[in-house]
Order: sequence, then structure tokens, then C-alpha cells
Amino acid sequence: MPAFDVSEHDAIKQSVQFEKEIKRAVRPYVLPTLLLYDAGVYRIWNPYIWECPTSSLQEHFDRYVRSIHLEAGCGTGYLPDRCRRFDNRSAGDLHKQWMLTLLDYSPGSLAWAGRKLRRYQPHLIRHNLFHPLPHLSHRFESICLNYVLHCLPGSFAQKEKVIANLKAVMTPEGVLFGSTILGTDAAKNNGAGAILKLYNFIGSFHNTHDTAEDLAVALSNNFQYHACRVIGSVALFAASDRKL
Repeated sequence: MPAFDVSEHDAIKQSVQFEKEIKRAVRPYVLPTLLLYDAGVYRIWNPYIWECPTSSLQEHFDRYVRSIHLEAGCGTGYLPDRCRRFDNRSAGDLHKQWMLTLLDYSPGSLAWAGRKLRRYQPHLIRHNLFHPLPHLSHRFESICLNYVLHCLPGSFAQKEKVIANLKAVMTPEGVLFGSTILGTDAAKNNGAGAILKLYNFIGSFHNTHDTAEDLAVALSNNFQYHACRVIGSVALFAASDRKL
């Protein structure tokens, strides 16, 4: 009878539990929630709870997005839908064409964003960001992680694996950018603190101890250059191997 490897058994249990936490985090992204998501998050939660205007997120997106783009954790596709840099309806100017890929672990989000952004004929990928991305025919000039990291289980040391997986499919001069809601220490009002505690308790968020400093470390471990600024409870970041 083979010896029982306790460490291997514990690793398997942790992996199973980790997968359950990821599934629980994406569980709310179904039709009833998706109908209300944009109005709730971008019109109410952002300005009044997180104290970060949605316009700041859009400006950040428009600044760093490039022609060959991956929206990693696409959600409802709110920011790409409002980006005005590209117009796939005009076939005459290739510089205005957008090669857009949408990735999400939630099939509901992927279908919703795919319909909203169908004018760009996006390529859709259902994928767990903690795993290396599948082989693709091209690399990405820009990748956005908008409001994704705070939903992912684990510490920033564990979430850094997601950053490394995404860098592996970027062009040498590509830019990874996005935003994330920081933990309870960054809460600017009582409402933010209460919602953070609730969302972490039910498993929608996993960011109780997330800090801007830990985010900066994760970015600097993978990129030569990075920038991070905090508005309210939200960190807006960008990272690249070329100067930003």
C-alpha cells in the first residue's frame, strides 16, 4: 500500500477550494444582475461608494487601449463599449479597426459583452485567468483588467499569477492596465466599508487585505515600468516593459 502523502492531499484540497471560490465570485453574473450592473456600479457605486468617478475609469481606458486588445474579465463590456478611438464600421482606415478579444470565466458575462460589442466582431474566450491562456494566433498590444483583481481569490502574491499569465500573451511593448477596488483600509466612507465586508463574506470580492503597495509589487515583479494612482477606494494602474 503506497504511503499517504499529506502535503499532496492538502494541495489538492486547496486547489478544489480555490476553484470553488472562483466559481462563487462569478456566480452573480447572470441575466437579472447583468441588467442592473452598469447602472448600479458605474452610476451609483463608483461616485458615491468607492468615490471614484466612472469618467476617471473611462479616461484611463481610452489612454492605454491599443488596436489589438484583450478585455480580460470583460464583465458587461461597459468601458470598451464607450471607447471612441476605433470604428469597425469604417473599412477604409485600417488604423481605426479594432481587433478585440473578450475573455471571462462567466458564460453570462461573455455572451452579454459579446452582444453589446458585436459591431467589433470580437473573439470570445471562456477561461480561468489563473491558468495560462490558450494558444492564440496573435499577441496583444493592450490588455485591460477592469474591476477584476478584487474579485479573484487569494492574496496579491497569488493574484500575481494572473498578471504573469497575461504578460505571456502580450507584445514586447504591450501595456497591461486596469483598475481594482482596494481593501477595507482604503474605504473612504462607512458605506464602502460595509459593502466590502459584505461582499467578502458572500464571496463576490476577495480583497479585504488588498493594498496599492501590494499591487505595485505584483506589477514591478513582472514589468519594467508601472504606474498606480488611487482615487477614492480604487487603484488605477498600468504596466509595461516600455516607458508609459
